[in-house]
Amino acid sequence: MRANRLRRYVLAPYIGIMGCGLLPPVAVSPELAIEPSFLSAAVEGDFYEQRLDVDTDETVAWSVAEGELPIGLSLDTDTGTISGVPEEAGTTEFLISAVGDVASTGRGRASLAITVIERLTLDPILDVGRINESYADSFSVDGGIEPYTFALIGLPGGLDFDGSTATISGAPAIASSGLQLEVTVSDSGDPQQILTEQTVLVIRPRPVAVSTMSVPDGRLHVGYSVRLDAIDGEPPYTWAIIAGVLPDGLLLNLSAGVISGIPTSVQTATFVIEVTDSESPPTTDSMEFTPEIAP
Repeated sequence: MRANRLRRYVLAPYIGIMGCGLLPPVAVSPELAIEPSFLSAAVEGDFYEQRLDVDTDETVAWSVAEGELPIGLSLDTDTGTISGVPEEAGTTEFLISAVGDVASTGRGRASLAITVIERLTLDPILDVGRINESYADSFSVDGGIEPYTFALIGLPGGLDFDGSTATISGAPAIASSGLQLEVTVSDSGDPQQILTEQTVLVIRPRPVAVSTMSVPDGRLHVGYSVRLDAIDGEPPYTWAIIAGVLPDGLLLNLSAGVISGIPTSVQTATFVIEVTDSESPPTTDSMEFTPEIAP
């Protein structure tokens, strides 16, 4: 118990009737000072413990005289210890009473409050990026006490991270099906909350692009065959005619990207070929061609 003890006694003088003398002063029970007067904050979902104390070496019984403790916390009536795992964020006020087991010990009361800070949470999901294309995304944080500070490990070349706004930006230099990143957020509360989460950043390759710039002209009744090519994206590719028509007698193989057949009429045909890759979601590209079928 603390060395500096404060007790206040009230002296009740009485005038004696017999002999007109003064009777000895009568001491009433002292008032106990409960400490601390301000309780530390708690964090939602974390174990909390705070011991109360009084300025006496004697045994006292503790109780919550008015109000209630935060949900999940309880008071040990023997030791004056408030402990448990708070379940809800917010500030709760209550009146604590300490009563000695004998009259001479005294009693005390104190109005106290405990603030339960909302638990810190972080959403680690990031948008998908694409190699050499502009990228920007940030982590979403709730709870705790602002401002937050962030740290990120594992970011690939071409991207930067702002530790005050939790924003990733830049243009990724490499493609990956899933880069493993580790993000840590710290709040400004007391007690401070620090949370680390694992996340994955997907950087897709360049979108598919038709690499065939033109197709050859053909001749009437002469066998014709040309293979269309594409680059980047995710093979296998699927081909389709999305505008116009092929020259009469020619067909497009949708999986191989080959235009072939025997032209059956003299004509100049204009058509648009589209290629679709196997990404999810897929990427597409298209190209217009105008071959001539000569006699």
